[in-house]
This record gives sequence, C-alpha cells and structure tokens, in this order.
Amino acid sequence: MATFPSKTDPAPMPRLSREPPAPSPVPGTTAPSTRSTRHPIAEPVTTERDLWRIWERRRLPVQLSTRDGRALRVLFPGVPNTGAGPDFTGAHIALDQQLPIRGDVELHLHATSWEGHGHHRDQHYDGVVLHVVLLDDGGPTRTSGGKAVPLLA
Repeated sequence: MATFPSKTDPAPMPRLSREPPAPSPVPGTTAPSTRSTRHPIAEPVTTERDLWRIWERRRLPVQLSTRDGRALRVLFPGVPNTGAGPDFTGAHIALDQQLPIRGDVELHLHATSWEGHGHHRDQHYDGVVLHVVLLDDGGPTRTSGGKAVPLLA
C-alpha cells in the first residue's frame, strides 16, 4: 500500500481506502504546505504506470479535493492515450458542484514532473483539466498559455 506524504493537518482529507496510513514509498518526501495531501490507496504505487492503472480503473473515493481545496468529482476518467500527449483524453470532471468539464488528464509521480517534462511549454497539454500526482512536492501546473490546472494529490 502506498500513501501520499503530508505534514500534520487538523482537518482530515478523504482517503482512497479505509486502511490506516502507511509509510511513503519515497523516503524523505513531504508535502510543502500545511494542508494535508495524504491519501492512502489500496494498491501499491511505485511507478507512474501503477498510478495510471488506478486512475483508469476508477479506484478512487467518491469525495476528492484538489490542492487548492475544491471538491472534485471524476465522472469519467477519460480514454487512455498510449501515444504522445496527455495520459488520458476526454475525461469528465466537476469542480465545486459546477457543471462538468471535459478535457485531458495527466498523471505523474511528482507534481514537479509537469515542468520537468516540459508540459508547461507544450501546446499538446493545453487541454489538460486535471493533473493527478502521487506526491505533491509543490510544483506548479500551468499550460503553455499560463492557465492554472487543478492538481489532485
């Protein structure tokens, strides 16, 4: 079982399983903010492919929230993309009880991988509506046009 590391937070976050938190799969990593991003999941996650499989199979709780605290509902995870570009296309999500939006989803082990992979300069990623990460290490998620992309950790 993998977990999302965090600092102590008095307000508990929704969890991906009912199991107690376990140590982080990446020793020494912590979330940069005081808001908890700890979400234990029922399957081991050590690679991006593991995270990809969890997203594809919808092994997520009903209640999720983004890094900035918005409620998130995943209505459809999208279609897997094995070619260049975002990991999933045509996903349907809803933020804060608003009307659903359709777009792409990109997955990484670390939030900083968005810029590390150059997605912030690549127009192929301008349709991303959600960045899903295992570890929120504080990296920004913005499109090549400067639009902020919600992050789920």
